[in-house]
Amino acid sequence: MKCSFPDTTCCPKIRLNLSLKEENLSNSPMFRNMPKEVVLALFQNGYTRKLKRGQYLFFDGEEVRRLYYVQTGRIREFYSPSQGREYLRRILMPGDYISLHQMLNEEHAYTYSCSALIETKLFAWNINEFRELLGKFPALALRVAQITSSCMEISCRQHCLCRKPKAIARVAGYILSKQDQIRRNLDFDGQTCIAVRTDLRPMESTAGELCLVRETFSRALSTLQKQGLIKLQRGIVEIVDRDGLREISELM
Repeated sequence: MKCSFPDTTCCPKIRLNLSLKEENLSNSPMFRNMPKEVVLALFQNGYTRKLKRGQYLFFDGEEVRRLYYVQTGRIREFYSPSQGREYLRRILMPGDYISLHQMLNEEHAYTYSCSALIETKLFAWNINEFRELLGKFPALALRVAQITSSCMEISCRQHCLCRKPKAIARVAGYILSKQDQIRRNLDFDGQTCIAVRTDLRPMESTAGELCLVRETFSRALSTLQKQGLIKLQRGIVEIVDRDGLREISELM
C-alpha cells in the first residue's frame, strides 16, 4: 500500500532531498543537476559548521584541511602582506566556496585568513576525502573545475583590487592589469606593440567591475590623466608613466 504522506525516516531518497533543502544545498553549484550518486556522496561526506560573529575560520599560514560552502551569513577574507597588518580582500556570501581552488593547488598552507562577519553557517568537507571523491566521480571533478574557473575570474576582476583604500588606486591597478593581459596575448601571438591601448567602454560596466559608481570611476581617470600618468580619449586609455601608475596602485 502506497502512503500519501510517506515517513521520511524509512525513505532515504526523500530524507536526502529534505536534508539538502534544509541545508540550503539543493541549488548550490556543486549539487545542482549532478548524478544522484554524486549528490549522496557529497552530502554523506560533509558536515555543518557554525561560526559566531568575529570567529576565525582559519588563519594565514594554517594547514589546509577543509573546504567550505557558505550556507548563511557572511565571511571576510583577508590578505596579510606584512606582519601585523591585514587587508580586506572580499566578502564571501551564501553560495560562495572557500578553499575550493586548493583542489588544484600543491600548496598545503593558506595564504590568507577568513573570519565571520556575522553568525555564519557553512557546509564543510575534509580536503583529502574530497579529493578521493574527485577521483571517483569525473562529473564532480569537471564541476569543480568549472566552479573554480568562474570563481577565479570573478575574484580577479572584482575583488583583488578591493583592498585598495582609494578608488584611484583601484583604477590604476585595473589599467595596469588590463595592459599586462593585452601584452601577454600579443606576445603569445608573436606580435609586438609599443603603445598598448585599453578600451574601457562601456564605462558603466568597467566601473561595475571595480565596484565603483560611474562618477567616481570617471573622476579617478581624470585625476590620473591630469597627473600625466595616462592618456584618455573617448574611453580608450594609454599608459604614459607605468612606474608612476604602479606607485599609485601600490601593486608590486
